[in-house]
Amino acid sequence: MRFNIENANWGFFIWMGSFVVLAFVALFAMYSYYGVEKEMASQFNREQALLAKQTAMGIQQYMGDIANVLDLTSNIPSVASGDPQAIKVALKNAYNSLKSQVIIVFWENSNGILMDHYPREVLPGLDGKDFSFRTYFKVCKDMKVPFVSNIVLVGGEQYKSIPGRFESIIVAYPLVGPDGKFNGVLGCAIDLANITAHYVATIRPSKTGYAWLIDETGMVLYHPN
Repeated sequence: MRFNIENANWGFFIWMGSFVVLAFVALFAMYSYYGVEKEMASQFNREQALLAKQTAMGIQQYMGDIANVLDLTSNIPSVASGDPQAIKVALKNAYNSLKSQVIIVFWENSNGILMDHYPREVLPGLDGKDFSFRTYFKVCKDMKVPFVSNIVLVGGEQYKSIPGRFESIIVAYPLVGPDGKFNGVLGCAIDLANITAHYVATIRPSKTGYAWLIDETGMVLYHPN
């Protein structure tokens, strides 16, 4: 009987020991799994942060190219002085330099009246319309500094007779002659669809994920839905 009891006790201890070992192995496996999962999540987040940074740099360069062309164009002496013929040529040249990045380039005179734009087939009937109410025009006129607008309806909210109006961001530069006189605004409407297609829409952080484009005020400029 003693032999059987001792065998039973040893069997019990062996069973308990095995259980403890299995429990330890299970706990270690779970700890390792969650550790790996946490590291994978951290690595994923680092990759997304890098991707977002690279995208932002690309958009910044995109905007920088536009700013450089408008800055150079607005500082051509004849353009800065408000010469209509010089501005007409300058609008076409600026557009040809930026045609993959902007939809339209325009000139508004010192009173905010849109005098000329290029390409001519975009927004027919735009010339002669008053845009002195726009914030970009007021800033350029009063402070004589460049300005980037929020999203506006290019063509004017109140000018419903103009076909093909579209939402965009306006980049505007003041035309200031050598005498310091304000001669209007040289501006362009950015091709937001081109930005989203090249920099945002192609980003897929995960199988079900997507990227947004948001401006500095928190306004959503692009969302896949």
